[in-house]
Amino acid sequence: MAQEWWQNRNGDCLLKGVEGDPSNLPRLSDAFIMDFLRRYQEARNSFNRLYPTFTAEEQTRLAELARQTNDYVYVMEHTLEDAIQNQANRAGVRTCGPLGGRRVQR
Repeated sequence: MAQEWWQNRNGDCLLKGVEGDPSNLPRLSDAFIMDFLRRYQEARNSFNRLYPTFTAEEQTRLAELARQTNDYVYVMEHTLEDAIQNQANRAGVRTCGPLGGRRVQR
């Protein structure tokens, strides 16, 4: 089986765990899981593939995290970079006048 996004090199799933269960403590905090779900499409895809393999308690915890994550609008990383580059591209190049370039000698 190919390694999933949420698995470490040993093949352990980092989504597993239930708060308050000493024999099955969460490997990642809720904040990290929600952040990764918001930012990365592959994390969301992997989450959906792995979800049926969890225990009922783990599914309850993860379903609540997924619901909270859907309450947010996430901005893809490249979208912000594209907006910055687009602004720079529209600034224009000044070749004469007080803001740049050389003045024409008469």
